[in-house]
Amino acid sequence: MKRLKTDGVEVTYLDQGKGPLVIIAHCSSASHKEWLPLIGELAPDWRVLAPDFIGYGQSGAWPEGKVFTGQADLGVLLELANKTEKPIHLAGHSYGAALALEAARGLGSKVQSLTLVEPVAFNLLRTERRPESAEIEQLGIAVLTAVSNGNATPRQSSCAIGSAACAGGCRRRSSRRRSPPPSAKLRSNS
Repeated sequence: MKRLKTDGVEVTYLDQGKGPLVIIAHCSSASHKEWLPLIGELAPDWRVLAPDFIGYGQSGAWPEGKVFTGQADLGVLLELANKTEKPIHLAGHSYGAALALEAARGLGSKVQSLTLVEPVAFNLLRTERRPESAEIEQLGIAVLTAVSNGNATPRQSSCAIGSAACAGGCRRRSSRRRSPPPSAKLRSNS
């Protein structure tokens, strides 16, 4: 694993293979290891960079007392993209897909392709003026406050946000079901 420093945090990333550069971003409950089967397939023909975002895998924890934002993890992708002058390929899953999308917006024509698997898109709730937007925003503030105060890791917090978002959507659909889905039960117990 190689290392880089962003926002004062040491971040690790896998650098494997040779060829055109692919940067792959993991979801909020994983690390670069989520992608190991794919990396094995790509490495003979592609150079793959797979970071462990801040607080995940072998990367360092977010500094206690400092407010965490996704911009820090976005910085990881941008720094990796700057390891070459050539066009790159970005791929991401869930949280990693949201970061890859934002990185692509900033990198513009340097991005030759973009692959997003289940991108987190809470912003669409706000855009569509859905009532769930306020709940997600309140949860986000609570989670970021907990992380900043050292009461939760970014990993624990992102799992809470993901569970709550799913539960919000499941509650809307629960009137069509006889019993609440498992994620809605999880939400009501927390």
